[in-house]
Amino acid sequence: AEVIRLRGEALLRIAGDTDARRDALRARELDPTEPRVYALLGKLRLRSAESARALATLESGLRLAPRDVELLLLAALARAGHC
Repeated sequence: AEVIRLRGEALLRIAGDTDARRDALRARELDPTEPRVYALLGKLRLRSAESARALATLESGLRLAPRDVELLLLAALARAGHC
């Protein structure tokens, strides 16, 4: 799951959201307890102007890691409707 998540992060930076989203969803399937997967999915949903879905995803990650700075920041952006 970690390798797929990392590939998704790289794809987000260089190739685009579609491939990154596919990898993020696959990584979540393989390890639904990995908070960084939820951060990646949240970023993708924010970039796609899906604030409500992004927030739900990020809150799932925060249930796993309530003090994760990246998740907290992204959730704040989603709450503010930042896309």
